[in-house]
Amino acid sequence: MRTQQTQLRIEASVKNQFQQACRQSGSNMTAEIYRFMRDFIKHQSEERSVIKQLEVLDIQRRTGMVQDHRGTWMSRKEYRLLQENEAWLNEL
Repeated sequence: MRTQQTQLRIEASVKNQFQQACRQSGSNMTAEIYRFMRDFIKHQSEERSVIKQLEVLDIQRRTGMVQDHRGTWMSRKEYRLLQENEAWLNEL
């Protein structure tokens, strides 16, 4: 994997403390910054997923509509009919 150098402007005292903490834990600054970035990205993705789920629940509560597995909104009655039809087709 090819990496590209990145420059960050970090206060010297914070950088020195971080470097010292990395050494004490047997790691290095690059590995820890990379880990921090991956954890941040993962957390943001999870947070967006939760927000999306809450938005769907809000729409369901306000409208009475539900989403099928494709994301299509429909009435609860239509959804039940769709489930029954899919169950029937799966039995064939």
